[in-house]
Amino acid sequence: MARSVVVKGVESPERLLDETALFLHRVVADLPPEKQRMLERLHSSDEDLVNRTALLVDDDARNIFACPACWNGAG
Repeated sequence: MARSVVVKGVESPERLLDETALFLHRVVADLPPEKQRMLERLHSSDEDLVNRTALLVDDDARNIFACPACWNGAG
């Protein structure tokens, strides 16, 4: 029996699918096409960050060089 339990909160079916696929090590390519599209829409959405400023903090300076490569085209 597990000694600890991880409790996750989700606000949408898309987030629930994303969390369970990650937790259960599901390969997205093996999911039905409808579920793949649902995850694609979720991952391509930036609506939470529109007109907002984000502060990212990390204790590993190497990430300073890795992060901008992820943000290309994000503004």
